[in-house]
Amino acid sequence: MKLRNLAVAVVLGTWLLHGGEAIAQRSIATYSKEAMDNLVPLLGKADAGGYKMEPSTTTMFGGWLPKGNGTGNEKRIPMIVLKNLDPNMEYRVITAGDNDIKDLDVRVVDPTGKVVAVDVAVARTAAVTFQPARAQDYVVEMRVYDSVDNGICVGGVLRRRN
Repeated sequence: MKLRNLAVAVVLGTWLLHGGEAIAQRSIATYSKEAMDNLVPLLGKADAGGYKMEPSTTTMFGGWLPKGNGTGNEKRIPMIVLKNLDPNMEYRVITAGDNDIKDLDVRVVDPTGKVVAVDVAVARTAAVTFQPARAQDYVVEMRVYDSVDNGICVGGVLRRRN
């Protein structure tokens, strides 16, 4: 009986040690797919509005963001620096979280720290539109304002001629 219990413990321990990573990867894949599935309608809406992704000028981005508690003190995470944006173009930044996200916020900040676009909607998706005042860099920041847990959040930057 003791030998059988030991064998079960060894098999279970080995499975957890070697299978745990695969289980975590499945979870990451699931959460990533949820975030992308939540982003797809925003991509369609942006496309219908004339916004496009263009090689070397627009992008996709994402990250694993900390849990939000809905207090307003949640940290904004710099996600991407948009380099030397064209002031003759209008930009749309769209973002979405996995299904654990209740409220995702996005904002765009210029080099002086001035907020040039901010999302205020309560949703697991967020979108802002802005036109650069001049050719310069901008930072896209995201925060999970409220969520069940940490979450995978993804986004895209599209543009159209104004």
